[in-house]
Amino acid sequence: MLVNEVSKATNLTKKAIECYTNQGLVFPEILGNGYKYFSANDV
Repeated sequence: MLVNEVSKATNLTKKAIECYTNQGLVFPEILGNGYKYFSANDV
């Protein structure tokens, strides 16, 4: 899932998801275009 899809699925803001990523709580895959891809385990 991309960050927009995660945001809708979890009712978290993009900023909150970014914060969790920066703190090392989730580890999304970085795609070739720079987008972050979150797995089901991350969500």
